[in-house]
Amino acid sequence: MHELLVGEALIVPTGGDAIPFCISAPTMRVPGPILDPIDVLLASKAALLAAREAGFKQVLMPGMGTLTGRVPAPLAVRLMLDAYQTVFGS
Repeated sequence: MHELLVGEALIVPTGGDAIPFCISAPTMRVPGPILDPIDVLLASKAALLAAREAGFKQVLMPGMGTLTGRVPAPLAVRLMLDAYQTVFGS
């Protein structure tokens, strides 16, 4: 087992029917404010790449980095959209 770094993602089965998998894609190494918002883009991109590779048809994502990381929601949304467009095209 190793540390999951920003820019990496891991798909974990939940055992539930409604939401059978959870994708873990950290936005920070240790809890605290995010110093470089690019980490939101890297984490979002990693999660979306993992979802695409697994063939997921739907993905629900929180505002990456917006709580503990304190990234303003409008900036986080732009970075998450950039990640989506990078993975799936515009």
